[in-house]
Amino acid sequence: MTISPRYRIVLFASSCASLPLIEQLHQLEMLVGVVVSNREDGDAQQLLATLSEANIQTLAYVQGSNPTVAKSIQSWQANIGLIFSFPHRLPPSIIALFSGALFNVHASLLPDYRGSAPLFWQLKNQQTNSGISIIKVEEKLDEGPIVWQQPLVITPLDTLNSLTSRVMSIVPSVVVSFLQQLANGAIDARLQLGRGCHAHRPQAEDVQVNWATMSSAQICALARACNPTYGGALLCFNGVTVGLYQATEIALPTFGVNAGTVVYVGEPHGLVIATFDGAIRLDVMNLKEGVFSGLNFAEHFCFDAGMSFD
Repeated sequence: MTISPRYRIVLFASSCASLPLIEQLHQLEMLVGVVVSNREDGDAQQLLATLSEANIQTLAYVQGSNPTVAKSIQSWQANIGLIFSFPHRLPPSIIALFSGALFNVHASLLPDYRGSAPLFWQLKNQQTNSGISIIKVEEKLDEGPIVWQQPLVITPLDTLNSLTSRVMSIVPSVVVSFLQQLANGAIDARLQLGRGCHAHRPQAEDVQVNWATMSSAQICALARACNPTYGGALLCFNGVTVGLYQATEIALPTFGVNAGTVVYVGEPHGLVIATFDGAIRLDVMNLKEGVFSGLNFAEHFCFDAGMSFD
């Protein structure tokens, strides 16, 4: 595939989520370098190792080193910049290097779910439709004009990792389609309308199950949103915190007990907990001792009907 004019692309990326896009741009001989974050976790180190093996130029972005970063980018003679899975907000001096040709690839249908954790919040909020947005980068985070959008269905079985994997797999084709239209002069930028909602990085309270306020559907959705990146939706009992990876709404009587109370333990229904609007089965639990089925968890901790989560 040839796209004319020939683009020389710098990609800003910080995790292995960007590798399919990197591979696609590298195969098309468009990628001149990757600007990475200065993280030192395993994901970032794997990204660096992969880039090194492919002989792709890299540059570590350190906040406060803008002149050095700018000089290196200029030496690559890039004419397009792309941002995908990059945690830093770029300063005006870096944005200006691309003369309006710096674009951010974002995993939501903007203006909804601006911010660093759009997929988590879409799953938690039980969204069924998502998408990929490409926007022009401006100083305000995720608020630039939209130049491309492609819808993506969220399935009832999606977890945070499965949805992330699907986004990773389609981003390369979305970006290539966008670049082809950009080369043809067929891009019609449009302003984002409405305030949308913000998808900030989840805090402890965002991943905690609140039995008093959360419905059965909300608890099941939170478990999917936290699986496995956040260790599961957090449940507490007797001062012990466990993660809930998967739960299922189930139609069983709860006998008027308080939400968070065990109403059934055993075959064929498993470990069943009352909620304020029904009941859920705890399917998969994550503890420091390992990953357990709900029934194995109940046996391990001697759970019985009438006991309650905090």
